[in-house]
Amino acid sequence: VYAPEGGKNLAPRQHARKMKVGKVTFDQAYNAVSEYRAKYPEKAVIYYAQNYPDMAWAVFMGGGSLAGIPVKDQKFLAEAATMNVVPRVDESYTMLSKKDGCIIYSVADGNVPVDLEQGKYRVESIDPKTGVSTVVNKGIKIKGQYMLPSTAGKVYWFRKI
Repeated sequence: VYAPEGGKNLAPRQHARKMKVGKVTFDQAYNAVSEYRAKYPEKAVIYYAQNYPDMAWAVFMGGGSLAGIPVKDQKFLAEAATMNVVPRVDESYTMLSKKDGCIIYSVADGNVPVDLEQGKYRVESIDPKTGVSTVVNKGIKIKGQYMLPSTAGKVYWFRKI
């Protein structure tokens, strides 16, 4: 590899040290993980970058393995393991199990459409930094599409009751 500033040839590892690498965005990390998950569904998809701790939720919502999210609730983790990543169409990221519930990571304030089977659901809001959940609604009846009034940077967990 040629290094123009010094005029010397560098080994690839030396050249890599000279490169200025920018930070990866939430969307870029999510896309990378979800693309690999779609291409290799039977494999573990592990992601690492300079700002990995900030991207743990992007990795998780993209279907990545071993994402470092702070949630300790075993029910949440067990249900998340059965969910599938839904291709992104709006200002949110969604993992869904039509009959059991869904997890939504909201990027912007506003209404997020939620498509679940008809039934009664408990809705919890999870703080992405601490993993602490707060009950938003103990029992909401959903018939068809539901519009979730969401707050940017929050995670919402719908679970069937």
